[in-house]
Amino acid sequence: MCRGPRAAGRGHRVGDHRLHHPRRSTTPPAQREPRGRRHALQALDGPRAADNRDRWESWLPAFTNELGPDHPDTLTTRNTLARWRGEAGDPAGAATATEQLLTDRLRVLGPDHPDTLSTRHNLASWRGHAGDPAGAATATEQLLTDCLRVLGPDHPNTLTTRNNLARWRAVAGHPASATSESRSVP
Repeated sequence: MCRGPRAAGRGHRVGDHRLHHPRRSTTPPAQREPRGRRHALQALDGPRAADNRDRWESWLPAFTNELGPDHPDTLTTRNTLARWRGEAGDPAGAATATEQLLTDRLRVLGPDHPDTLSTRHNLASWRGHAGDPAGAATATEQLLTDCLRVLGPDHPNTLTTRNNLARWRAVAGHPASATSESRSVP
């Protein structure tokens, strides 16, 4: 804390806090920045997945028009919409939407970006829930290879991927390899 008639030689009087701190905005975060808007909108998610799906579907054009189709918040909004689509009972639709999102995330962010890896995880999961557990296991196995390379063997996302691989192998009817994989998870 500065003491004396002038604060740290900056020419400001002690106690004149307005000169030391930028004025705080009275604009709500949802109106200041897109990310604030997205977080504010997520707070409106309710218990009914179909209502949430419809709500996010109605919001997506605003994100796309205002921020552009490749903006991180637009891509995240698309991910949220795909999730609610799947949770509302359309896992095949969620898989299709996530596959389209993955194409864009690969182009915009590259293959090793955490959001791209997360999208690959989601795609494998929705494929499994849509009735293709063998495809989900194969996609998760490929993802695990990249998680090990990019994140390392002890990263929480790598461990989650390893666990999910064991799960999809079991669901696909390969309990021996599922057991082997689950034993490798610390």
